[in-house]
Amino acid sequence: MSPEFRELNPTSIAEVVTRIAALEPRLGGRALICIDGRSCSGKTTLASELESALGATVVHLEYLYHGWTGLEAGVKTAVSHVLEPISRGETAVVPQWDWYVGGWGQPVDLPVPTLLILEGVGAASASVRDYASLSIWLEVPEADRRARAQARDWDTFADHWDDWAAQEDQLFARERLPDHADLVLVGENATVSDSS
Repeated sequence: MSPEFRELNPTSIAEVVTRIAALEPRLGGRALICIDGRSCSGKTTLASELESALGATVVHLEYLYHGWTGLEAGVKTAVSHVLEPISRGETAVVPQWDWYVGGWGQPVDLPVPTLLILEGVGAASASVRDYASLSIWLEVPEADRRARAQARDWDTFADHWDDWAAQEDQLFARERLPDHADLVLVGENATVSDSS
């Protein structure tokens, strides 16, 4: 049976919010929503919308990657420095990668939130899955994603696009993240499919 697709509009956002309200808390008695997808697929925008709608706390993997070659190391850092402490009811000390300096900046304390959103490439990786109550995958064509990057911060991204994409390819091929997502948002105009 093929999934039914709908445009992601305020009604669909409300559907997602309703679904989130019924989530099983798997992060030390709290719910974790993971928003994953390739670069420039709209993860941060969706996280921001859900943050506003739900009063959630958002952790951006962008600040946990170990530079341009540290995608998978960033996911490990998210688990060890954010998810594990929060699952124990402890304040997390979240590292902050400084992209301008090319090294670690001052970490940020994160008290245990009521609802946590982890967004970024690799946010729904296998090492995160046991903590996640809901995983959302964003699927956007490469041409659209590249156009977004060019409009946003291409001067910074241009020299790294191919190498970063290769890290994405390696992670996604091994872990088949879209196949494990609970919800899949597809296309430039973001349609939603329930893949559970």
